[in-house]
Amino acid sequence: MEKQTKHTIQSGEQLLQARQHNLQQLEKSSLRPHGKLWGMDVFTWYNPSSYELENTLTSFPFPVIWFGNHATISELLNASPDVWSNLQTLCVYDSGKIEMPAGAMQSIKNVLGTTEFQDIFEFIRTFKQKNAVFLFTASGGTSESRKKQFEDFLNLHQL
Repeated sequence: MEKQTKHTIQSGEQLLQARQHNLQQLEKSSLRPHGKLWGMDVFTWYNPSSYELENTLTSFPFPVIWFGNHATISELLNASPDVWSNLQTLCVYDSGKIEMPAGAMQSIKNVLGTTEFQDIFEFIRTFKQKNAVFLFTASGGTSESRKKQFEDFLNLHQL
């Protein structure tokens, strides 16, 4: 009887740990609102799926200012022309250039690129406007450090 109780307790603890791990993973990989920054609605998303990202970008009610890494932006621009019309500004923070379809270039008002991540904080300061969505995405091996740097910036500048 004691053996069965021990086994049940261990199984319950393992189940609890697995659930906590899954909730942490979900929190890391879902769209997160951060309130307002200089009139813009700010969201972050770490390791977004292309399908969910496409649906989200096309459903925002205001033009989108999107800062993200080259791989994620390039993949979505080449696969999903529907998102072009809702993008006002695009900034790639890990490449000085980005290749995109001609239609995307015609639809997107501003396209920026930098190889220095710290440059994005200067770029962000130039986009103070109401009725806009600011989306920051990060994927891959550097997403955790990018997340921390961006959230530190938000904490300093949000009122």
